[in-house]
Order: sequence, then C-alpha cells, then structure tokens
Amino acid sequence: MSLSRLFSHLALRRWQFTAMYLRHRTPWDTGVTPPELRAVVEGPAPEASGRALDIGCGTGLNSVYLAEHGWDVTGIDFAAPAIARARQRLRAAEEAAGRPLPVRLLRGDATRLRAEGVTGPFNLVFDLGCLHGIPRENRPDYAREVAALAAPGALYLFYAFDREESPGLTDAEVATLFGGAFRIERVERGADSGRLPGARPSAWRWLRRLA
Repeated sequence: MSLSRLFSHLALRRWQFTAMYLRHRTPWDTGVTPPELRAVVEGPAPEASGRALDIGCGTGLNSVYLAEHGWDVTGIDFAAPAIARARQRLRAAEEAAGRPLPVRLLRGDATRLRAEGVTGPFNLVFDLGCLHGIPRENRPDYAREVAALAAPGALYLFYAFDREESPGLTDAEVATLFGGAFRIERVERGADSGRLPGARPSAWRWLRRLA
C-alpha cells in the first residue's frame, strides 16, 4: 500500500471517530471503569502504583481513576473533542478532591507516542479498544512505541475485538506484534454485545514486558 493510501486510511478513521465524539455518539464510552483494570489497581494482588500510560484515553475516565488511586498518568487520544472532555473531567475531579491530580493529557497519535511528547518508562500501559481500531498496517508502529515506553516488568493490559476482521485482531497477530518484547500472562475471552450492534468476540489480554 502506498504512503498516500496509508495516510488516507488512517486519516479517515480519525475523522470518523472525531465526528462521533462531536455528535456524542460514543457507545464505547460507558462511564464505568472496567473491572479488569480495577482488579489490577485494587484487587487482592494489585500492581505497585507508579507511572501509567492510558492509550486512547477518550474522555479521561480511566486516567482520572488511576490518578485517584496513586498513579502518575499520561493519557493520549487523537480526538480533540475527547481530550477537551477529559480535561473537563480532570478539573471536576480535582475540585472534588481539593487537590491537583497527576494526570497529563495529550492529543496525539498512538503510533507515534514518543514523537508526540510521551516519555517513559511506564509501569502500566492500558488500552481500552484503541489498538483494534488502528489500521492493520499501522499496528507495528504502535507495538514498537509500547515496547519502547514500557519498563521491564511493566504490565500491558488491553481490550480488543478478537477476530480477523477490522476492527479486531487475533492471537497470531498479537504474538507477531508483541512476542519479542512481552510474554502473554493471561487471555480472557468474551463477547461485546451491549454497546455496539451485534455480538463481537472480544478479549482482554495481560502482557508482561520482558527485561
């Protein structure tokens, strides 16, 4: 695929998501922090708090949640309306807490994290449905950025549709993208049937950064 076609494909995807935020048609934005992330933060064997990267942070729900639980957070999303609402959410949370929260919100490209000003290392990398929305040909760039920014031993927790069709990705693609830098600790499969039309196979994956 030519560079111009790659750019057009990615640009179209971004325009579509931005338009959905502008129209307030964001079925993925449930307003509920997923239990999978809560277990990492508050479960019986929680990860030690440190620096967290929230890729595709949307309106900032999980970035703020992590900061409220002791994490220093960087959230990034390409959609300007999403980042604007995330900053509003952060201000409201800070007013309620009576203190500033350690959250840095950036508008930028998940396939060029370091170029967008994201600096590691991070102890936790979280992605709730960003990777599977990236065109397949751009995903190796995303994977390189995640590997470069994750500290040795860092947890990479992500959710994606579990299929070959786009949006989605398979076990084989996950192994190709991340196998050299991460080991897979756990995969939990299910189906996303409540927020988008039709039941789509989905999976949560817990990956650990190799030393």
